[in-house]
Amino acid sequence: MKEMTPTERMIATLEHKPVDRVPVMILLGTTWTINRAGISYDDYYGMEDLGVEMTVKAFDDIKSETVSVGNWTGWLKAFGCPTITSQPCKDVTVEEAFTDVKTEIPKLDKSKIRQQLEECELIQKILQQAAGVKKAVGDRKFLSAAITGPFTAAGLLVGIKDLMKLVGKKNPLADELLDYMSTACAEYANMLIENGVDIIFICDPSSSGDMIGPKQFDAYSVPAMKQFNDQLRNCKYFFLHMCGKTDMRIPEVKKLGFVDAYSIDSPVDLKYALEVAGDELTIMGNMNTVDDMLFGTPERCYDEAYKRIELAGLNGGYILMPGCDIPAKTTIENLLAMTRASEDYAAKHK
Repeated sequence: MKEMTPTERMIATLEHKPVDRVPVMILLGTTWTINRAGISYDDYYGMEDLGVEMTVKAFDDIKSETVSVGNWTGWLKAFGCPTITSQPCKDVTVEEAFTDVKTEIPKLDKSKIRQQLEECELIQKILQQAAGVKKAVGDRKFLSAAITGPFTAAGLLVGIKDLMKLVGKKNPLADELLDYMSTACAEYANMLIENGVDIIFICDPSSSGDMIGPKQFDAYSVPAMKQFNDQLRNCKYFFLHMCGKTDMRIPEVKKLGFVDAYSIDSPVDLKYALEVAGDELTIMGNMNTVDDMLFGTPERCYDEAYKRIELAGLNGGYILMPGCDIPAKTTIENLLAMTRASEDYAAKHK
């Protein structure tokens, strides 16, 4: 098989067709990128080119099939969440905006969502950066942007404890809040798509099996995710990530019908995940972000990556990736070990 471009490799994988080698990417990577440069998010988006050149180079240096932009939680600043973006080498810190859910949730106004997003300076910089990165990479690589899923976004807006209380008591305010956040997430995703993003990567850790049970997942997370998807315009690919033990979520995610790839954390058994996903859902992730990627040696990362590639094979349906966002201090040698494992496995199985 001839060597594929990163875009060709990703498309074949998502279509469960043979690939020249298993594709490799990372979930987010922006905090890793700014840590590499020793700067803050403020410095990053304050650069003359909004960090476009730095971003493209970072993802090329680690041989990622895709390039990622944005911050998965920072966009909630548009809805009143206090955010800190000034700390060097640190992720964006986001705190809840609400102090009284009973009086504040009924005041939410979906008609003002687009305006709030457009008036947020941080969001405008992310959108401009996305357009610049897409112009730089063209069709060579897909552009990905990770954003908070509706259920997790709701927890960030009002506080996760208050959200869980509403859900636990089946309070109608929970439905009202999730209806609003589904629209807010979708509108932000549409703005990213308008600026060149190919992959909308939803991060919904609060929907994992470590946070809520199957009944709550079906009653709240699934309807919110469906409502989010129904409002997307011209989205090429929809990826979904949940942290922790999420093997029980795979059949439900598969049943949704609109998720192209499901990212699993390291506690999930990859063999089981691939079997349950079948040819209808691509599985990605599973590398341990701490034991392997952060504290492991390149040799360990290589071995762990190779094991996963052996399970997946070369017929598509699996993207090698850490099981969550990579820690900021992950070495480039450990990241490159994943691609080396992919290349070596392919060379032995031509």
